[in-house]
Amino acid sequence: PSTLPMRCVALNERSSQRYVNLAIGMLALIHSFYLCLWISKRSGWIGNPFTLTYYRAGT
Repeated sequence: PSTLPMRCVALNERSSQRYVNLAIGMLALIHSFYLCLWISKRSGWIGNPFTLTYYRAGT
């Protein structure tokens, strides 16, 4: 009976680690998105947020 709580704790730790990785991934995604926006603003692509995609489609 003593191994059941340990197994529950291990499962819980694994799932929480997955959630932590997911949160870190989301934060990295948002951070890279804002970095892209900042770079496009510094480069002079101010105005339409889809300017970069239009620019890439035009080439």
